Amino acid sequence: MPISREQFDEGLEDLSYKVIAFFKSRSKEAFEASEVAEAVLVSPSSTKTSAEMLAKTKKMEFYLADLVRQGQVDKKTIGDRTYYAFHKD
Repeated sequence: MPISREQFDEGLEDLSYKVIAFFKSRSKEAFEASEVAEAVLVSPSSTKTSAEMLAKTKKMEFYLADLVRQGQVDKKTIGDRTYYAFHKD
């Protein structure tokens, strides 16, 4: 299956690339991991249980932590919530 040149250049696997694309398209906003998981991992037509969403959120936290380490995503805790946003140069 082919990938975009941008994905090739950035060297990102598919899910990380989708997360970066999500953040790029919403670069003026920050999101909690559960919001990113819902946008990237859940198809609009599927029903989601709270257990499934918790599992998807935990999976997303793994990818977000990796993208934070790579410097592509910023992480900030505000109050008792942790937010993620596209890294601005």
